[in-house]
Amino acid sequence: MAARTRLTLEAYFETAANKQAVIHRGFREGVMESFDKLAVHLANLGAAS
Repeated sequence: MAARTRLTLEAYFETAANKQAVIHRGFREGVMESFDKLAVHLANLGAAS
């Protein structure tokens, strides 16, 4: 079985309005897309070894 690593992202905002503005600009979708790319990259590294 392969080793596993947990990645946790925490985001802090000064105000609820700032948080809503970031969410409105697609923060979650952008982060999830980046995590998907990271998963593919790590899978490729594992396949290469």
